[in-house]
Amino acid sequence: MRHVSVVFAGAAAALLMAACDRAPEIAGPQNNSISQPARDALHNTTNEMDLPWTAMDQDSCTGDVVAISGVSHFLLITTDDGSGGFHLSSRVNSTGTGLGAPSGFIYNAKDDFTYSSMSTIPGATIRQEEDVMILGPASVDNYIHHMIFKLTIDANGVPTASFDRSYTKCVG
Repeated sequence: MRHVSVVFAGAAAALLMAACDRAPEIAGPQNNSISQPARDALHNTTNEMDLPWTAMDQDSCTGDVVAISGVSHFLLITTDDGSGGFHLSSRVNSTGTGLGAPSGFIYNAKDDFTYSSMSTIPGATIRQEEDVMILGPASVDNYIHHMIFKLTIDANGVPTASFDRSYTKCVG
Protein backbone atom coordinates (compact mmCIF):
# COMPACT_ATOMS: atom_id res chain seq x y z
CA MET A 1 0.00 0.00 0.00
CA ARG A 2 2.86 2.36 0.83
CA HIS A 3 4.36 1.75 -2.65
CA VAL A 4 1.10 2.84 -4.30
CA SER A 5 1.06 6.05 -2.21
CA VAL A 6 4.61 6.90 -3.28
CA VAL A 7 3.70 6.38 -6.96
CA PHE A 8 0.62 8.61 -6.63
CA ALA A 9 2.66 11.29 -4.80
CA GLY A 10 5.29 11.21 -7.55
CA ALA A 11 2.65 11.50 -10.27
CA ALA A 12 1.02 14.46 -8.47
CA ALA A 13 4.39 16.22 -8.13
CA ALA A 14 5.12 15.73 -11.85
CA LEU A 15 1.69 17.12 -12.72
CA LEU A 16 2.24 20.18 -10.52
CA MET A 17 5.64 20.85 -12.07
CA ALA A 18 4.14 20.63 -15.57
CA ALA A 19 1.34 22.99 -14.53
CA CYS A 20 3.90 25.55 -13.31
CA ASP A 21 5.33 25.75 -16.85
CA ARG A 22 1.84 26.61 -18.16
CA ALA A 23 0.99 29.19 -15.45
CA PRO A 24 1.05 32.24 -17.79
CA GLU A 25 -1.40 30.51 -20.18
CA ILE A 26 -3.75 29.48 -17.39
CA ALA A 27 -3.89 32.97 -15.88
CA GLY A 28 -4.80 34.52 -19.23
CA PRO A 29 -3.09 37.25 -21.20
CA GLN A 30 -0.88 39.69 -19.33
CA ASN A 31 -2.36 43.12 -19.96
CA ASN A 32 -1.30 45.61 -17.33
CA SER A 33 -2.95 48.58 -19.06
CA ILE A 34 -6.41 47.67 -17.72
CA SER A 35 -6.95 48.92 -14.18
CA GLN A 36 -9.59 47.06 -12.22
CA PRO A 37 -9.98 45.82 -8.66
CA ALA A 38 -8.68 42.39 -7.79
CA ARG A 39 -11.35 39.71 -8.20
CA ASP A 40 -10.81 38.57 -4.60
CA ALA A 41 -11.84 42.01 -3.35
CA LEU A 42 -15.23 41.59 -5.05
CA HIS A 43 -15.65 37.93 -4.19
CA ASN A 44 -15.96 37.98 -0.40
CA THR A 45 -16.53 40.89 1.98
CA THR A 46 -16.83 40.77 5.76
CA ASN A 47 -18.05 43.64 7.92
CA GLU A 48 -18.20 43.67 11.69
CA MET A 49 -19.52 46.36 14.03
CA ASP A 50 -21.04 47.03 17.45
CA LEU A 51 -24.08 49.29 17.81
CA PRO A 52 -26.29 50.32 20.72
CA TRP A 53 -29.32 48.07 21.19
CA THR A 54 -32.65 49.22 22.59
CA ALA A 55 -35.82 47.17 22.51
CA MET A 56 -39.17 46.77 24.21
CA ASP A 57 -40.14 43.15 24.70
CA GLN A 58 -43.12 41.52 26.35
CA ASP A 59 -42.20 38.88 28.93
CA SER A 60 -45.24 36.62 28.73
CA CYS A 61 -43.99 34.67 31.77
CA THR A 62 -44.34 37.63 34.15
CA GLY A 63 -46.58 39.99 32.18
CA ASP A 64 -43.86 42.65 32.27
CA VAL A 65 -42.97 44.92 29.40
CA VAL A 66 -39.17 45.03 29.50
CA ALA A 67 -37.30 48.13 28.29
CA ILE A 68 -33.92 46.76 27.20
CA SER A 69 -30.67 48.57 26.44
CA GLY A 70 -27.32 47.07 25.56
CA VAL A 71 -25.05 46.36 22.60
CA SER A 72 -25.59 44.46 19.34
CA HIS A 73 -22.60 42.88 17.60
CA PHE A 74 -23.13 42.54 13.83
CA LEU A 75 -21.22 40.22 11.52
CA LEU A 76 -22.11 40.47 7.81
CA ILE A 77 -20.51 38.36 5.09
CA THR A 78 -21.34 38.77 1.41
CA THR A 79 -20.03 36.53 -1.33
CA ASP A 80 -20.31 36.68 -5.10
CA ASP A 81 -20.07 33.08 -6.34
CA GLY A 82 -18.76 34.13 -9.77
CA SER A 83 -21.74 32.59 -11.59
CA GLY A 84 -24.28 35.35 -11.02
CA GLY A 85 -25.21 34.11 -7.56
CA PHE A 86 -24.97 36.11 -4.38
CA HIS A 87 -24.74 34.88 -0.80
CA LEU A 88 -25.41 36.86 2.37
CA SER A 89 -24.78 35.62 5.86
CA SER A 90 -25.42 37.75 8.90
CA ARG A 91 -25.32 37.23 12.62
CA VAL A 92 -26.45 39.69 15.26
CA ASN A 93 -25.74 38.95 18.91
CA SER A 94 -27.40 41.42 21.28
CA THR A 95 -26.95 41.53 25.04
CA GLY A 96 -28.24 43.99 27.58
CA THR A 97 -30.28 44.64 30.70
CA GLY A 98 -33.84 45.78 31.07
CA LEU A 99 -36.29 47.19 33.54
CA GLY A 100 -39.64 45.42 33.75
CA ALA A 101 -42.89 47.28 34.20
CA PRO A 102 -44.97 47.09 36.26
CA SER A 103 -42.87 44.76 38.48
CA GLY A 104 -39.67 46.84 38.63
CA PHE A 105 -37.59 43.66 38.13
CA ILE A 106 -34.16 43.98 36.50
CA TYR A 107 -33.73 41.52 33.62
CA ASN A 108 -30.74 40.29 31.59
CA ALA A 109 -31.64 40.01 27.93
CA LYS A 110 -30.05 38.21 25.01
CA ASP A 111 -31.14 38.07 21.37
CA ASP A 112 -29.18 35.94 18.87
CA PHE A 113 -30.31 36.26 15.26
CA THR A 114 -28.85 34.60 12.16
CA TYR A 115 -29.95 35.20 8.58
CA SER A 116 -28.62 33.73 5.38
CA SER A 117 -29.77 33.98 1.81
CA MET A 118 -28.34 32.23 -1.19
CA SER A 119 -29.47 33.65 -4.48
CA THR A 120 -28.32 31.25 -7.16
CA ILE A 121 -29.23 31.76 -10.76
CA PRO A 122 -31.91 30.50 -10.96
CA GLY A 123 -33.55 30.01 -7.54
CA ALA A 124 -32.93 31.06 -3.96
CA THR A 125 -32.89 29.86 -0.37
CA ILE A 126 -33.55 31.99 2.71
CA ARG A 127 -32.99 30.85 6.30
CA GLN A 128 -33.31 32.70 9.58
CA GLU A 129 -33.16 31.68 13.21
CA GLU A 130 -33.64 33.67 16.40
CA ASP A 131 -33.28 32.94 20.10
CA VAL A 132 -34.57 35.51 22.60
CA MET A 133 -34.00 35.08 26.31
CA ILE A 134 -35.24 37.42 29.02
CA LEU A 135 -33.76 36.25 32.28
CA GLY A 136 -35.41 37.59 35.42
CA PRO A 137 -34.49 37.39 39.08
CA ALA A 138 -34.41 33.94 40.67
CA SER A 139 -37.96 34.36 41.99
CA VAL A 140 -39.56 34.41 38.48
CA ASP A 141 -39.52 32.23 35.37
CA ASN A 142 -37.24 33.08 32.46
CA TYR A 143 -38.80 33.80 29.07
CA ILE A 144 -37.37 31.93 26.07
CA HIS A 145 -38.50 32.33 22.47
CA HIS A 146 -37.03 30.31 19.59
CA MET A 147 -37.88 30.76 15.91
CA ILE A 148 -36.56 29.10 12.77
CA PHE A 149 -37.69 29.74 9.20
CA LYS A 150 -36.50 28.45 5.84
CA LEU A 151 -37.82 29.07 2.33
CA THR A 152 -36.65 27.61 -0.98
CA ILE A 153 -37.64 29.18 -4.30
CA ASP A 154 -37.27 27.36 -7.63
CA ALA A 155 -36.01 28.70 -10.97
CA ASN A 156 -39.50 29.99 -11.85
CA GLY A 157 -39.77 32.06 -8.67
CA VAL A 158 -42.21 29.63 -7.05
CA PRO A 159 -41.73 28.65 -3.39
CA THR A 160 -41.12 24.90 -3.35
CA ALA A 161 -40.38 24.23 0.30
CA SER A 162 -40.82 26.13 3.52
CA PHE A 163 -40.30 25.41 7.14
CA ASP A 164 -41.49 27.62 9.98
CA ARG A 165 -41.27 26.58 13.60
CA SER A 166 -41.31 28.62 16.72
CA TYR A 167 -41.96 28.10 20.39
CA THR A 168 -42.10 30.11 23.57
CA LYS A 169 -41.58 28.73 27.04
CA CYS A 170 -41.21 29.82 30.63
CA VAL A 171 -38.54 28.04 32.63
CA GLY A 172 -37.40 28.64 36.19
